[in-house]
Amino acid sequence: MTPKRQMAVTTLLIFGFSVALIGLLFFFLLFASSTKELKKINDDFYLHPFTVNRAASSLKISLYAMRDEALMLVLMRSRNEAWRNDSDQIDAFEREAYQSLDVVKANFLGDMSRVARIEKEMHEWHDIRADIMEDVRRGNFAAADNKVKAMGTPKFNEIVGQVDYVLDYSLHKASQFVADADYTSDADLYHGRVLALALFLSVLVTSVAVVLRVRCLHYVLMRQATRDALTGIHNRRSFLGLVQEEEYRSTRYEQPFSLAVVDLDHFKKVNDTFGHHAGDVVLQHFCAVCLAGLRQSDVLGRLGGEEFGILMPNTRSVEARMVIERIRLALAESVVHDGAAEIRITGSFGLVTSESLSTEQNIDSLFKTADVALYSAKAHGRNQVVAVAAAA
Repeated sequence: MTPKRQMAVTTLLIFGFSVALIGLLFFFLLFASSTKELKKINDDFYLHPFTVNRAASSLKISLYAMRDEALMLVLMRSRNEAWRNDSDQIDAFEREAYQSLDVVKANFLGDMSRVARIEKEMHEWHDIRADIMEDVRRGNFAAADNKVKAMGTPKFNEIVGQVDYVLDYSLHKASQFVADADYTSDADLYHGRVLALALFLSVLVTSVAVVLRVRCLHYVLMRQATRDALTGIHNRRSFLGLVQEEEYRSTRYEQPFSLAVVDLDHFKKVNDTFGHHAGDVVLQHFCAVCLAGLRQSDVLGRLGGEEFGILMPNTRSVEARMVIERIRLALAESVVHDGAAEIRITGSFGLVTSESLSTEQNIDSLFKTADVALYSAKAHGRNQVVAVAAAA
């Protein structure tokens, strides 16, 4: 394989590997991008909403517990040791409420002014509860009842309303997380399929291109190995192989074949008179004349120099002589033009048919018989066909 063809194959292979590498890189980038998007969704629409929802629910529970304990103290109208314990319990619930509020403040994604309002109203409710507890401690139960109804309960309802807003918003965000996650997953799946299809098609196209290029190179190499560089017909090695195959087929199926050996008359004189370029033109002209006169099944090969062989499968002697005579006549009547020079050329033909070929006779003896006929044609004045049967 020539360096140029090696470079062509190498270029195709490099291109194929490059396409595959780029495809893998795009897959990696798609995976990294998808992971980043899913992490953002997890942080913004999953971690925050559910954390806030849990904290807001705990806050609401603590608020109700505080309110229930405070109302119980007012209703019991007692200032005994149990009152002190219940008061401490209210303080514990309040601390839990503020802890939950801190979680909401750190993770809430909605209107933060509403969260600030909860904190402000919780401070106000703390002051109202303190006044009520002081009235209970002093035994002013009527005043405590009035403050519960006039200030405590309304303020509690305002706080619960703001907490419900936080709960509703977090649930909405959780639903949005599910929708966004589904959309992102579907989009990533679609992009992955498109990229996989593009990569598959790129690799397929590259593989087909490589296969076609290799087949083309194989064809070129086979042609170089079997064809004569000057005339384009079968070279000696290829032609002898075809004759060998035809001999096997003829022996097996008992079908005759004919072989003609051709030598151009006075070819050396053409080279000496008109130059080697003119000799090459004459050889090409002879091949063109032969190919025009031969049948589709016949084979023309160059045995060397100005000597050629013609193989005619499944052809008896009479039919073979007609074909060769037609070629001889066409060659003798033709004129080769090389620049201003007009060259006429003839050929001597030795023809042999395998009809009487014995089982002991091989290709070498067949060619020897054809050569004998060729020499006879030259000895009797050239430009003629001498046909003989193979020795039995």
